[in-house]
Amino acid sequence: MLLDHDVDGVGPLLVAIHGITEDRSFWDRVPLAERFHLIRVDLRGHGRSPRTGPYDPWTMAADVHALVQRLAPDQRPLVLGHSMGGVVATAYASRYPVRGVVNVDQVLRLTPLPAQVAEAVRGDGFEPFMTAAFAPMYGELDQTIAEDLQARRVLRQDVVLGAWAPLLNLTPQALEEWMDAVIRMPQPRPYLSLHGTDPGEDYPSWLRERIPGAQLERASHATHYPHLADPAWFLQQLAAFEATLPPCHPLPPPSRPRLVPPTARRLRSHPSFRHRAMKGPALGGPRRSCSRRREGPRARCSHPLHGAILRLPNA
Repeated sequence: MLLDHDVDGVGPLLVAIHGITEDRSFWDRVPLAERFHLIRVDLRGHGRSPRTGPYDPWTMAADVHALVQRLAPDQRPLVLGHSMGGVVATAYASRYPVRGVVNVDQVLRLTPLPAQVAEAVRGDGFEPFMTAAFAPMYGELDQTIAEDLQARRVLRQDVVLGAWAPLLNLTPQALEEWMDAVIRMPQPRPYLSLHGTDPGEDYPSWLRERIPGAQLERASHATHYPHLADPAWFLQQLAAFEATLPPCHPLPPPSRPRLVPPTARRLRSHPSFRHRAMKGPALGGPRRSCSRRREGPRARCSHPLHGAILRLPNA
């Protein structure tokens, strides 16, 4: 799926992923393109991207990776995600090359939604429930900004049900195993987790058990949107983290299998090749006569796949 997106800026590659019910314009108040070569995406089911499931983090991460491969195929991105976008960014790093991950205010230690919440999300009261659920998340965010976000938020029940399916359908143990699979990375990745809301006293140790070396920072504003409450602080954190990452070297080209000429492949695979009809320069050895019957100084091998005229030594 080709995601709707925009590209701006010059510098290290940064991919910005928004949260649920939002779109790429929710990053507008953060001047990311002043420092980075920025790709902002609309996830599937959001903004102007196609409204097609499934909405699990691996599928969404695959969409983002396909776009990165199209726009910057030889680069490892720094992947930035807010809220649900932090889960998608983490899933991206578990499957694809990255320089690092920045997760904005999304804890990865999830628990199933309470029964009454699940009922409201599935029912006819979906929109008023979601509107009420987001209200306290703005916290200390400027009221004007909060009202703007709320006005531009698009509530699509099918998308939310798809994205929240693990929270709605899995037991606590199954959800923990599912989340561990999302987090599990083939090798340690540089990981920065920025929080405007309290993730819990023991969350840093929990996270570092799963992502060794993960860094956690708390914002001075208590809000789910710390990057919008204080863009200068956020950019400072982002720049300091990016400066610690490995250089942005191009990815090595994919290995290519050695090509074998079709005729040689057919000869080598044929069971009658044992007679060594020809082992000439094309097959890596000196020219030899065919072991089949000779009829003169120039004879044609009767092997059905050979068909070459052999120059035979004089008797």
